[in-house]
Amino acid sequence: MDRQEFGKHIASLRKQRGWDQTEMGRQAGVSRAFVCNLERGVGGDPGLRKVLRILALFSRTLEIREVGEPPTLDDLLEEQER
Repeated sequence: MDRQEFGKHIASLRKQRGWDQTEMGRQAGVSRAFVCNLERGVGGDPGLRKVLRILALFSRTLEIREVGEPPTLDDLLEEQER
């Protein structure tokens, strides 16, 4: 997943909660501008701690796996829900 895909995923989760970027930033302790840049996949390094705080808002986490590894059943089911 590249930064733009990641950002779109975060934006989708935010919208499902009915939050605007300002509210999500408030919940995560980051600025609205940070949320905007993260969702667009632009700007400098967002920082792991900030990204983890945002993911925690949506009960999500990062997973490390080999590049090219096929998606898991959970991955496919999550895609289908979107």
